[in-house]
This record gives sequence, C-alpha cells and structure tokens, in this order.
Amino acid sequence: MAMLSTHSLALHKIPLLILGAIGGHISVLELQTSTDAKERQKYGKDDFVTIARHYLVMKYKVVLWATAISETLVLLAANLPSSLSQRVLEFLTSNGVDSASRVQVTPAFLVGFSFVVFCGITRLVCFRTLGRHFTYSLTVRENHKLITSGPYSVVRHPAYTASVVGNIGMALVHLGSGSWWATSGALETLTGRVFAIIWLTTLVTVSISLIARTQKEDRVLKQEFGPQWDKWAGQTPYRLVPGVY
Repeated sequence: MAMLSTHSLALHKIPLLILGAIGGHISVLELQTSTDAKERQKYGKDDFVTIARHYLVMKYKVVLWATAISETLVLLAANLPSSLSQRVLEFLTSNGVDSASRVQVTPAFLVGFSFVVFCGITRLVCFRTLGRHFTYSLTVRENHKLITSGPYSVVRHPAYTASVVGNIGMALVHLGSGSWWATSGALETLTGRVFAIIWLTTLVTVSISLIARTQKEDRVLKQEFGPQWDKWAGQTPYRLVPGVY
C-alpha cells in the first residue's frame, strides 16, 4: 500500500488534537470536595448531571482521548511508511491512505478546537474563583458565600456557559468535516452511526440540563442571600451570555 509522501498541513493538526483533548479533560476534572444530601436538599431532587456525574465524566474522558489518539495515529501512520503503519491504517480507516488524506485542519475543526480550549480555560478559572464552593452537584454549603468576582462579574453562571460552548466544540472536533470519524468510514457503519447519535445526544442533554440549572440555582441563591443576590443580579443581569441571556 502506498503511503503519503507528505501531509504537513494535517501533521500540524496533531498538537491541536492533543491540546484540545487536554482542554476537554480539564473541563470535566472533578476538583470539588464531597457534598452530602443535607447540603443539596434546598435544590430538591438531584438533576440529570448530578445523578449521572461519574458516568458522564468517564465517558467524556474516554471519547476525548480515544478520538484524539486515533486521529493522531492515522496521521502519523500516513506520514511514516512501514508495515506497522499499514496495519494501523487498515484498522482505523476503511480506505487506508485515501481516508487519511482527508483528515485535515478545517474551519469546523478550528472553531471546535477554539471552543474546547475556551471551555477548559474558563472552567479552570471558575474552579479557582469558587474554591470550596465549586461542586458538580447543586449545593448550598455550610457558611456558603456568594461569589461575584472574576468571571462571575461577567455572567452569573460562566462555568455552564463554558460547558455548553465546549460541548458544541467537541461535536465539531469529533464529527465535523476533516475529522477522523468523518473520514475513516466509521460513520458509514451501524456501530459508528449509533456511537455518533449517542455522543451527540449526550452533549445536547448535558447542555440542556445545565441551562435549566441556571433558573433553579438563581432561585435558591436569591432565597439564601436576599439583597446581596439582588445587588449582584442588578450588576450582572445575564445568566450565560452577556447581552443575550
């Protein structure tokens, strides 16, 4: 099987794939301290993200790294001819070098990559700003303080904004034009299509759940902090997107 003599543009994609995976990984790091039922009771029943948190975190990490590693291996195999490279291409693509040649840095990938990196950086800043108050579960902690500085002076729920943006980015990186999934032939198989549907459904469901959280969180924090929350809401009127929502 012939190998590509050079595919330098695609090779430039490798560090972006790794950086994107790192950004996505950071965005789902469980940096919170543990919570108990008493701290969560003011929010009523646990929502989907709280209930499925451990499963979702593991799924995100597996998909992020499996996809980044697979695409990296395809690009390296296409540029480093050997019997091993040939086996890698035969295993990870349906048409070998022809499929690998279509793995490219596309506008869809660049937008998705930017979104995922934005998500990782923003959520890391939110983690550090909230400190012990950051939790994946909707929680009012003992001696809870209302944090209104840093990204929380721009919108009231910046970590959720970052997550939704990151989910859009992951869909573009993993399934958009020029991606391994789009070029390898995987989406032409039943298994590949089922995976894509499940992954997209997960990203959409998590995003909708996080947007829905903002109303419940605002209501409970308003009850908890009263005038202090009212002042913050007056200064920071938007939940997720400045000037929009």
